[in-house]
Amino acid sequence: MVQKIESDSQGERVAGLKGPDRTQSPTAGAPEFPESPQDRQKGSYRPSKWKRLTQVGVCNDDASPIAEKTDKLLEQMIATLELLRTELRIAGVAFKPSGSKDAVAVSDVNPLPVELKNEAEAPSTCRASFAHAAVSGDSVVIFGRDDKVIKLREVVIAKPTAAQTVVIIKRNTADSGGTSTLATNVPMDISDGGSGTVVRLYTAAPTVGTAVGNIFRCVVATADLLVVDFTRDGVEPPTLRNASECLAINVDATSTLPGSIEWTEEAP
Repeated sequence: MVQKIESDSQGERVAGLKGPDRTQSPTAGAPEFPESPQDRQKGSYRPSKWKRLTQVGVCNDDASPIAEKTDKLLEQMIATLELLRTELRIAGVAFKPSGSKDAVAVSDVNPLPVELKNEAEAPSTCRASFAHAAVSGDSVVIFGRDDKVIKLREVVIAKPTAAQTVVIIKRNTADSGGTSTLATNVPMDISDGGSGTVVRLYTAAPTVGTAVGNIFRCVVATADLLVVDFTRDGVEPPTLRNASECLAINVDATSTLPGSIEWTEEAP
């Protein structure tokens, strides 16, 4: 089929077909624009038959919406934080906010503390002194506990009324029987509260438990001051972890035995 092509100053147009009428001015019917620095743009636009684009779709490389990915990531982050908060609460982790003196436990009010610290119970330090009529044998005995770990810090023997061979013995079964009184435990920090650790001062020898071995041995004269320090760096102190253990200060002569014993207590 042959179609006639008409040509004019406005360009070519196929006869019999409807197309843009190029005889009309391109700005005919165009909306008025306010005065602006872009006057050269005035009248260069005409109403479009296409609807105005009002939404922009931003997608990932796989054509899924960005928002969908963001929402899923946010959900995962929230789930992770909830799990962390639960684990911290179970572990009993506490924290000290900046400028705060006291530790505050993780809770619904404080799900994510500003500054996390493992505020496990700090060891408390106690001391018991004695000056009793010591019996030959286990004379001073500190007993272990199931609810606390006890670590010996210091043993002092000060000028006994008779020369003594002092032996510190670790036992894995506790002494029993004998005649004794309880020493008075004094906490080094009153805020730690009282100590339930048993320290017995024997005036009649107990039945001794099974010995793990001798930790220390020394002859102490009547003018001597003996200080056994277990707090040296790099040295593990004698430790009692349950009620079946004990640590004994054993002497070989009956005399008045002045001195003291110091230890720490902490949660197992």
